[in-house]
Amino acid sequence: MKKSLVTLMLLAGVTFTIQAQNFKKIKLTDLEKLVSPKNDGTIYVVNFWATWCRPCIKELPYFERLQKKYADKKVKVILVAVEDAEKKVTIYIKKKKIKTQVYLLTDAKVDDWVPKVNKDWDGAIPVTLFLNGATQKRDFHMGALTEAELNKKVESILKQTK
Repeated sequence: MKKSLVTLMLLAGVTFTIQAQNFKKIKLTDLEKLVSPKNDGTIYVVNFWATWCRPCIKELPYFERLQKKYADKKVKVILVAVEDAEKKVTIYIKKKKIKTQVYLLTDAKVDDWVPKVNKDWDGAIPVTLFLNGATQKRDFHMGALTEAELNKKVESILKQTK
């Protein structure tokens, strides 16, 4: 009986992990690669958020829709969760059915990774980093974005790449 219960609990944990397939833990070195412009012609929209941040939660659906809207273009949205509560992130992305790639930064102190993203950033979230893989330009937006602002920014970057 105990063995069956343990097996059932393990299966439930595996199922929960599989359903949250867009969730990946990264270290500081991975983050540095993630926020470096690539020479691949792709526009990367990297949003830093947390489950406890109301403006972050409000704008997350905008990023989801942006990823769908530009699915046929070279636009990739990446969500980087910046909190200690891995379980909260897992539960949130499962509950909200987040399809966009989510990363959770582990093993790094704020003072170590914030300047790697932007030297002028004070660490407040939400923030969004736009990386243009065609021109190698970086654009950093502090604070929440409206959906219109987000779309306008991506459209502007797309025009620069033509």
